[in-house]
Amino acid sequence: MGQLENTLVATATQVAVTLQGADFIDDNQVNVRFRDPDDVVNAFLQGQRFFIRVIDQREGLVIETSEPYQVDISPQARNVNAGYETLPLRDTAIMMRVYTLPLEGYPLALQVGVSLAEVNATQALIFWMIASALLLTVLLGAGSGLFLASRALIPIHAITRIARQIGERDLTQRITLNRVDDELGQLALTFNTMLDRIERAFQHQQRFTADAAHELRTPLSIMHIGVEVILSQERTPAEYRAALDSIQEEVRRLTALTVGLLTLARADSHRLTLHRDLVDFSMLIRTVIDQIAPIAEHKNIDIQRDILPEVRLEADEERMIQLALNLIENAVKYTPEGGLITVTLTQTSGQVRLTVADTGTGIPPEHLPHIFDRFYRMDRSRSRDNGGFGLGLAIAQHIVQLHGGEITVVSQVGVGTQFGVTLPTS
Repeated sequence: MGQLENTLVATATQVAVTLQGADFIDDNQVNVRFRDPDDVVNAFLQGQRFFIRVIDQREGLVIETSEPYQVDISPQARNVNAGYETLPLRDTAIMMRVYTLPLEGYPLALQVGVSLAEVNATQALIFWMIASALLLTVLLGAGSGLFLASRALIPIHAITRIARQIGERDLTQRITLNRVDDELGQLALTFNTMLDRIERAFQHQQRFTADAAHELRTPLSIMHIGVEVILSQERTPAEYRAALDSIQEEVRRLTALTVGLLTLARADSHRLTLHRDLVDFSMLIRTVIDQIAPIAEHKNIDIQRDILPEVRLEADEERMIQLALNLIENAVKYTPEGGLITVTLTQTSGQVRLTVADTGTGIPPEHLPHIFDRFYRMDRSRSRDNGGFGLGLAIAQHIVQLHGGEITVVSQVGVGTQFGVTLPTS
């Protein structure tokens, strides 16, 4: 609309200059016919879509017009100031935009107007074009969004499908995505890593359950057979006593196994609580060695002590005794007769170091990574002879870790083995 009004002003101004400059107005008479093909003003208006007329502002009459538009002269047109107005074309719904320019020095005014029908049609066309473009943009945006969303959801669907397929009997499936640099790739990688941990834990639990069942089955079978043999016929008191002694030995083994399993179960469920107190670790190690010394003497094994006095640390005393017993008993168990065990206790800034070294058969390199696994034994055929279940080192590792320490092992076949425990003093 603004551009249209500017065009009306420019046209009216140029026509007014032409009229006044060429003396087409004389004695308030207009000596020009806008509809004359040879008239200079009509030639100017050729090709334009305007109508132009001169009105007498005093009488409110049209003196000359280029088109016979039936547009009434409004009161505003009789003012001395130029202005715009929108007037109806008589007996129609068409509106005309009219600009009135008074002619200086004359009681006349020049009016230039144009039909708004084409303008309205153009505006309507532009509106529909914009609306269509917006609709098309929305449709394209929605379509593109759905397409991209469906492609983006493909990995999510894959993750969901695989997650539904995974059960306790099949933990081997993994998500395969050839995209590791975006968020979904990282999600799939994290999901696969989680499945790896779950699978390892499940396999570990299965092995643990199978090993526990195996260890329980042997003493129970021995007890069952012993009872059946005793009850099969009358026995002498000595025979009854021997049978009861055998059963008592198996009960002792079952009790030790049950205590070990309970300790590990509590550790797995984070219910193995510690009752920390200031412990004289030097005295504790000496006491444990004194308890084991008779067993070592029976095998002619010498236990050397290099224990720094008055080493104290914040720890659970009962668990520390269990740790020391497991390590030193393990050394006695696998050291042949006439061997040597060296127990060393030192202290550095903020740390306590306990080492138990033996001159036993040593541990082959392929067994070292599994030495702390539950029920792990290098020679299962000797398990009942030495009374072990393969739980002592696993329990020792848990105790050390609960105290914020570290346990290590170095060994050489034919030379011996050394376990090292590092614990914080507080």
